[in-house]
Amino acid sequence: MKRILLTCSILLAACMARAAEPQHYMDIHAGAGVGSWGYTLNGGTTQAGNSYSAGAGYTWFFLPTVGLQTGLRATRISSYARLTGTIEYGPLSDYQGEQYIHRVTFADWREQQEAWLLEVPVGLRFKYFADDDSRAGLHAAVGVSMAVPVYATGHTTGSVTHTGRYDCWQLTLHDLPGRFMTESADQRSDIKSRLSAVNAMMYAEIGTAIRLGVRTQLIVSAYAQYSLTDFSAVKPADRTPIGFANANNGYTFMTEYKGLFGTDKAGSLTPWTAGLKLGLSIWPGRTDEQKKQLLLRLAAEFPDVLPCPPQPE
Repeated sequence: MKRILLTCSILLAACMARAAEPQHYMDIHAGAGVGSWGYTLNGGTTQAGNSYSAGAGYTWFFLPTVGLQTGLRATRISSYARLTGTIEYGPLSDYQGEQYIHRVTFADWREQQEAWLLEVPVGLRFKYFADDDSRAGLHAAVGVSMAVPVYATGHTTGSVTHTGRYDCWQLTLHDLPGRFMTESADQRSDIKSRLSAVNAMMYAEIGTAIRLGVRTQLIVSAYAQYSLTDFSAVKPADRTPIGFANANNGYTFMTEYKGLFGTDKAGSLTPWTAGLKLGLSIWPGRTDEQKKQLLLRLAAEFPDVLPCPPQPE
């Protein structure tokens, strides 16, 4: 029985020595670029912000050039929004029954929304080297990731002024605490963004793989992501008219400002990112030289099982 087990071990080692291509890799990467929440803003403008990504993964090549990959990564997405001008609501009735028009005037109101997403990607990875001696080859990947927001916040600058226009008296009221006043950005900091818990994003990347050694490849690629689902946790019918006044006076505005994501001025949230990625792909198996040395050691230890050991070149 012992002889059979030793024979099987040596045959397995011989098969490993003949394996010309490793079949699995451990991957680590970091990337940087731009990204946006991809929402429209009625009456304002939006622009992209910085985006970052880092993670680790595993790829199993079931064919010489095609493999399945998965892993875990963190991605930062941010957008900037800018509102200017005046929005009117009404006619409304005050606590005395008088009708008025409530005006909300934005003086260079800027808001940054950002979030960190924890993602689990699942997709296909492709590689191609012209021959075994090629220093560089093609690298590509495509798939879908499940993304969960783990941290989200917002920051504002500028000011918002509330006034009340009473046409019956041809009078505009302002600077009345609790009713018609001016709010500065420092009163609205650390805004929690209302984002859905689980989302799907499509990803793709293409670039080059550079051999650094028998085990290691350097991956340099361009990547892009685009959301397949709406990240907003607020349904369109539930979005609140923008305005920050006190509801005790009968106003129809939100009593707590939770960012533009929760207002009727923002459309659906379909974030995207794009940038450059740098990574290492590491094969954890034995090199051909290590396999040869293993066979030599086994042949020398058990000459009756493998009487003709391969000779070193």
